[in-house]
Amino acid sequence: MRYDTRRDRTGWTVFDRWTGQTVVLGRCEQAGLSLEAANAVLWRIGGRSAAEGGADILQGHAPSWPDVSSGAAR
Repeated sequence: MRYDTRRDRTGWTVFDRWTGQTVVLGRCEQAGLSLEAANAVLWRIGGRSAAEGGADILQGHAPSWPDVSSGAAR
């Protein structure tokens, strides 16, 4: 498994076992989470390889979703 959780000062951190870096999703570090939230993040990204977008997770890039606020997706 590439990603794992570890205890931090304020809760739990989801990190990349290959690099030791904290996972970043949507420009938010996945640190200081409850155990339940950390496990949910881990489940969500657990099977993703770099080819499937794992590298984007560490770079903090959000997925490219249609902009529905301006009606562009309609």
